[in-house]
Amino acid sequence: MDLRTGEIWSVEALLRWPQKDGSLRLPGEFIDSLFGSPLELDFGRWVINEVVRQQRAWADAGLRLPVSINVSVDHLLSERFVQELEEILHTYGVQEPGQIVLEILETSRIADFVRTRQRLLECKALGVRFSLDDFGTGYSSLTYMRQLPVDALKIDKSFVIAMLENAEDRKIVEGIIALGHAFGRQVIAEGAETEEHLRALKALDCDCAQGYGVARPMPAADIAAWCSKR
Repeated sequence: MDLRTGEIWSVEALLRWPQKDGSLRLPGEFIDSLFGSPLELDFGRWVINEVVRQQRAWADAGLRLPVSINVSVDHLLSERFVQELEEILHTYGVQEPGQIVLEILETSRIADFVRTRQRLLECKALGVRFSLDDFGTGYSSLTYMRQLPVDALKIDKSFVIAMLENAEDRKIVEGIIALGHAFGRQVIAEGAETEEHLRALKALDCDCAQGYGVARPMPAADIAAWCSKR
């Protein structure tokens, strides 16, 4: 949610694995098993394809809604990533590629900054945007922000959730907002679980917020109706 206008600014694609008994398995139960396996790249391609397909369906229905997609560093640096991304954008005739935002985990250890920076620039040439997820929890936050051409920082939810009771966490949130703006980055706060969080973040001049205070996760089919009610 855009904290200045109250409008819904974007959504983030979340993975859920439906089970035969009707339950859903969350990413923490299976996603780590994919990293480093032959399935990682296939899975990543499937996710991007599904999200871009859905975003185009919303656009065709008159709903202009950017979507964020989490991408692993190994997938991002894979040989055919840029080509496959371009093919997917072309397949669905994406008119505004800036509506597709790729998120990189700030906690990921990036061994080759030169190669990673170049890959981001290649993708940005296609028109997509990038954000740095879980900002503030990694071992080299400032290095990542300074060297990688990302468009936005997403403050890790651990700081945001605790900021109402913990003055130090509030100062961290305030500092990241100021730092992001100083470097021309949009700042998004994760973990805005209550209306009180939203008011506090707005007072600190944060750009956007996501969390249960805005909405709980919902199926893609419910998004359009929910946005119209907002």
